Amino acid sequence: MPLDEDVISTMKNLGDSEKALEHKWVIQDVQLDSDIKLDNKADSEEKSDPICSSAGCTQYKHKVKGLGYKIDYFVPHFGEDHAITQSKESEKTAEALVGHKWNWKDDGPGDDPVLYNFHKPADPDIVDSLANLKSQEGIHGKWNLPPDDYFQVQTGEKVDAESDPICSSAGCTQYKHKTKGLGYKINYGVPDFGRDHDINHNFDSLDTAEKIVGHKWVWTKDPPADDPVEYDVNKPLDTDIVHSLGNLKAQEGIHGQWKLHPDDYFQVQTDEQSESDPICSSAGCTQYKHKKKPLGYKINYPVPNFGVDTDILDNHHSLSIAEAMKSHELQLGTEASKAKWHNPAKDVDYNFAPKLDGDIITTNKNLADTEVNLGHHWALAVQLDSDVKTNGKSDPICSSAGCPKSEYTEAEEAKIVQYPAPEPLDSDILHTHAHEAAASSKLGHKWVPEGY
Repeated sequence: MPLDEDVISTMKNLGDSEKALEHKWVIQDVQLDSDIKLDNKADSEEKSDPICSSAGCTQYKHKVKGLGYKIDYFVPHFGEDHAITQSKESEKTAEALVGHKWNWKDDGPGDDPVLYNFHKPADPDIVDSLANLKSQEGIHGKWNLPPDDYFQVQTGEKVDAESDPICSSAGCTQYKHKTKGLGYKINYGVPDFGRDHDINHNFDSLDTAEKIVGHKWVWTKDPPADDPVEYDVNKPLDTDIVHSLGNLKAQEGIHGQWKLHPDDYFQVQTDEQSESDPICSSAGCTQYKHKKKPLGYKINYPVPNFGVDTDILDNHHSLSIAEAMKSHELQLGTEASKAKWHNPAKDVDYNFAPKLDGDIITTNKNLADTEVNLGHHWALAVQLDSDVKTNGKSDPICSSAGCPKSEYTEAEEAKIVQYPAPEPLDSDILHTHAHEAAASSKLGHKWVPEGY
């Protein structure tokens, strides 16, 4: 039996890869849904067990689940990584700048790395932190960490306060509104361990850089400028503000003073403006009403009228110019235009919810029962307005040439202006025709566009 195309393609790709990498791929172990290992060629040439398959008697064994990833695969060596190469070049540049060769040596393999040396001196950062902590405790006293649910649990023996026999240990909260916690701690003690070692390193690096470039970096703070809060309030108003104030004053002369609607965001009602109802609270008698959710926006607010918008005026002016050029007045929304463009089909009171015919009802019932019995939904493929050609006969209502058009449709289509083709033809059309003729002549084929 000839090999499958996939096997042939795989073997060819394997051969090309071995030739490119100059490496022979030798399969050490083959595992086919079992734990059978083929250690040599002789094993692989054994005949199949007539009872079991050539892969072994796997029908009686649990399949071994693979690791989900490859192991012990060949990895080609493409040379030193470019990041390592760049690091070495950066090291050479730094050595040239500071005039010092960095010689480091490997301590070599030591004892078992698991046998840690627990007697090594503490890290300098740890030493500095402990020294700073001890110094601060000598000034401020022993630093006791505040109880924290994450790492410290306060036991009952450590509680010094006694519970109020009337209220709970948390206080008399039954008469107060519950306060939602901030979600974070405040007003906790922060010890001072001195300047951070990163800042010290920055200062050391600055000293080294100044010695390398032979320049002392002296920086000064810019002198304080004038107080930016002292705005020039005597400047003339912007033209938009002047126009707005003028329009507002004109409208107020017609309609009266414009009073802004009370808004919680910028207007607050003071205690002097309202008195508390002795029966209800200052918020109103809300204890007997269902709370209403605010709309999130204002309604019923006054809107001043500043006249016709300039864009509308420009449109009216452009329309009058166009009507003068065409000697025709545009009629929109008038009785004459409504009569001219009236759709007679809307005069018919169609029944858009007709009762289905008895045959249709029976067919739908039979179709539903059949789909249930067969466990299959019948999706009827319907293709309309397409180029599907059928051998069926014409609908007896219309002819094979199509359905005759009504007088209304013919009258509407007659209104479409059939513009004559421009003479002579456009240069792009002429070039296209010339290119098409040259291509047809060269290929020996006359191109006839579909539909012509």
